[in-house]
Amino acid sequence: GITSFNVITYSIGETLLGGSFHVFPNPNDGSFTLAFSLVNTDNYNLAIKNALGQNIFEEVLNDFSGDYSKNFNFLGMAKGVYLVSIASHSSSYTFKMIVF
Repeated sequence: GITSFNVITYSIGETLLGGSFHVFPNPNDGSFTLAFSLVNTDNYNLAIKNALGQNIFEEVLNDFSGDYSKNFNFLGMAKGVYLVSIASHSSSYTFKMIVF
């Protein structure tokens, strides 16, 4: 028979909410690109949080589907692990990003 599977590469991308999700480069120095593609139209909340859970970036995407790409330049960010998350009313995804 035919076997199907998903290849998960943490530094490149993830399967997300019927789409794909990428943070690159990861790890980074505070300068990075966040890109994703979502199949399902919904209201999404995009957030980047520091290790204390404080939002350092937040964006609301109403009635959104399709491709998203944004370059960030947070040079001078404290070194450590940050959480990049995208959530809809029914599901969410969180990705770890490392700043060195």
